[in-house]
Amino acid sequence: EKSSANSNGPAYNWLPVAANEEELPSGEGDTKAVTLPGGLVVMLRRTQGTVRCMSSSCTKCKYPLLNAAYEEETNSIVCGVCGSKYSVTSGELTGREEKNGLAGMLGNVMSSTKGGPISAYSMKKDTDGTIFAAIGYK
Repeated sequence: EKSSANSNGPAYNWLPVAANEEELPSGEGDTKAVTLPGGLVVMLRRTQGTVRCMSSSCTKCKYPLLNAAYEEETNSIVCGVCGSKYSVTSGELTGREEKNGLAGMLGNVMSSTKGGPISAYSMKKDTDGTIFAAIGYK
């Protein structure tokens, strides 16, 4: 567990998400789930050549986002159940794709809230090659 203090802000909780770059998703659109100490599951996703770390579940219907489709025009991933769209860079909710049929019905039944942004975590590589993500504050 590492932490780093910034003179302008709080110390982040830097947690390891990969031992080296070979453990990161390699192909465009590839994802990987990582379970952190304490049980939080985050998603690593390669989009436009960059690996990003973000929440692994939709905030509206709680469905896993590991296999979410990518929408290039909005640079967002789309929940396969409720259609919520999330920016891959900021995690912000960028819209909602209307879902019909069983997926739409399940999305509405599973949704207890309007949803909101997912967490998008900063990442860094240590001198030994270990990849860390800033998960919460110390």
